[in-house]
Amino acid sequence: MSHLLTISDLTIAFTGDTGTHEVTDHLSLTLDEGEIVCLVGESGCGKSVTSMSLLGLLGPGGSVKEGSICYEDRDLLTLSEKELDQIRGKEISMIFQDPMSCLNPYLRVGTQILEALKRGSASDEDPHARVLELLEMVDLPQPKQTAGKYPYELSGGQQQRIMIAMALANRPQLLIADEPTSSLDACVQAEILKLLERLQKAFSLSMLFITHNMAAARFLAHRVYVLQHGRMAESGDTAAVFAHPREAYTAELIRAKENLAALQPVACEAQ
Repeated sequence: MSHLLTISDLTIAFTGDTGTHEVTDHLSLTLDEGEIVCLVGESGCGKSVTSMSLLGLLGPGGSVKEGSICYEDRDLLTLSEKELDQIRGKEISMIFQDPMSCLNPYLRVGTQILEALKRGSASDEDPHARVLELLEMVDLPQPKQTAGKYPYELSGGQQQRIMIAMALANRPQLLIADEPTSSLDACVQAEILKLLERLQKAFSLSMLFITHNMAAARFLAHRVYVLQHGRMAESGDTAAVFAHPREAYTAELIRAKENLAALQPVACEAQ
């Protein structure tokens, strides 16, 4: 069986003044069509760097030393910048952790969604109508009025909904969500998780969900990969991993006080 995404033996390193430091060590994972896979671990374990490597966004000093990242029948690591640019925001989209650092404070949010739409292929659909459709899709009230607002006029949760709308603008097949709820308060986290779950089911999205929040992983993911210091500690069906963790590190993450507190987002949804 072929997978939509296959990461094999991925070793990523960063080179700086103090030398070269490997942040992932022969990391491997798979993701199938219509599946949510979660890469979970503590801050600094290499999970966000892994997601960035998919779209060639490692930045200065970062490079892939070994391995492959196959999306459908293409190794993304072998593509040119021009070829990658045809995939970014179209076939593969990404939601980042802090929406305010990604949104342009000087442009109305409707304009920014229109800019995202321009990355897609030519279409007969009315782009302005599509903007309103996307705003409704992410449960933002009064789409016309919202489209005319600047980011600072919206709450953190509303800003993240704008980022989700932009990521889905061109109907991608794979959505990468890199800590999309970590900057939000507990109850808003719950709302965003439920929104992502609903959108994934509605559009049969494939999703790579990056988080340090074990409760979020348990709520959303079909399968989880637990990353520790750049190495894969454990992987498997979400329910099985939580019920019977094989590794002490995984059990520690599940038991940790901060993750017990993180169960609150799901509880908020029931209020």
